[in-house]
Amino acid sequence: MKTCKNKYKKPNAFIYSIMYIACKFISKFKYNAKIIRNEIKGVKGSYVILANHESKIDFYNLIPISPRRTHIVISNSFYQTMSIRPLMNMVRVIAKQQFQTAPSDIREMKKVIDNNMPLVLYPVGLMTENGLSTDPGFSLAKFLKLLKTDVYVVYTEGSYLTQPKWSNIRRKGQITIDAYKLISKEDLLTISNEDLYKLVRENIDFDSYENQLRNKVEYKNGDNIEGLEYVLYQCPKCKSMKTIVSKDVTKLQCTSCGYEVSADKYGLLNGDEVIHNKPSEWALETIKNLEEEINNNPNYQLEDTVTISMINYKKHKFEEVGTGTVSINKDKIMLKGIINNENVEKTFSTSHYPMLPFIPGQYLEIQEQEARNGVLPPGAQCKKNIAHSQRGKPRRHRNLRISFNASRRKVQGKTSSDGRKECEGTIYSPNEEIDFFTR
Repeated sequence: MKTCKNKYKKPNAFIYSIMYIACKFISKFKYNAKIIRNEIKGVKGSYVILANHESKIDFYNLIPISPRRTHIVISNSFYQTMSIRPLMNMVRVIAKQQFQTAPSDIREMKKVIDNNMPLVLYPVGLMTENGLSTDPGFSLAKFLKLLKTDVYVVYTEGSYLTQPKWSNIRRKGQITIDAYKLISKEDLLTISNEDLYKLVRENIDFDSYENQLRNKVEYKNGDNIEGLEYVLYQCPKCKSMKTIVSKDVTKLQCTSCGYEVSADKYGLLNGDEVIHNKPSEWALETIKNLEEEINNNPNYQLEDTVTISMINYKKHKFEEVGTGTVSINKDKIMLKGIINNENVEKTFSTSHYPMLPFIPGQYLEIQEQEARNGVLPPGAQCKKNIAHSQRGKPRRHRNLRISFNASRRKVQGKTSSDGRKECEGTIYSPNEEIDFFTR
């Protein structure tokens, strides 16, 4: 059997230049992005860019930082389902499973640096749902020291409020991008892993709402918070779980005690008895309360009926393959149902999944990596996007998308009562609850 060659190739100059021009136009005119500092432009040789991740539109705003061809690390799930995937092949993106870094992924990224080219990393790898950054993992510091090259930061503000994860409605306002040098390759040699990790966290951590309190940028449709109820699912007044609903798109209301707040054009919360002006602060309190509940109840478990989808590697999209139930506790994720007309019971240890990709109120994703004795998955081709095992055999990526059957069920702007009973919490908090199980 022939094996795939694993030689370095630069991004296609023509395609990359088109992408650069397109992103520059989109960033400026569609998202009103402004670069306030740029220490990357004109830099030669290899370097790593660490970028914070507020929104799915961050990619468009990062590319205009420099016209120089750059390799970008992206999610394999996102890559495999992109309509412009062939173009992404030509600009040599590096696709990998989220929150999992295989030896082959490290080799691909190091190869970029060894060939004197720039590399872009989104260390957290997960768009924020509540305006708060998450832990990139201590191993990032070790990886940066392994690369032995200059490290830059591209810090973006405003993209979360422009296109939040919990809504498909765009809110045009102002996005700012600050690109600067974090540490030189010489200083990387002497700094400890602990100090490097602390330095990275200090420069890529964010609170989008705290930044908004300082900047006070007006956003078109900024007061539309329909969908935020899937993130702020505990009432801060009566402490009831899963009782928050959206009302008239600009308000959140507790169906248990009547607590109500409304959003302003800045995306901040107001009301006669408002407890949290910042949704991020509300989210932190909810997370803390949920963590206490989980720690005090060793039998805490979530369960929901779900629809199961997988990537079709021929059509490059997720397709429904079955239905079943998903149960999650501190130790494991259990999936039971019918997949491709076969009865399936699968168990995933939470110790292998520091976090799970998700969309609030819609789905979560379990990303596996399977070796198939060198056999490519259906529709896969022998290209850079196919990861290789240490023995050079292609490795199959199997992503299970678990969709909640009660998700996004609306009646005049409110979640219906039957939808609320079916989801039993999972629909409201796929990230925070799973994150606690896997700590």
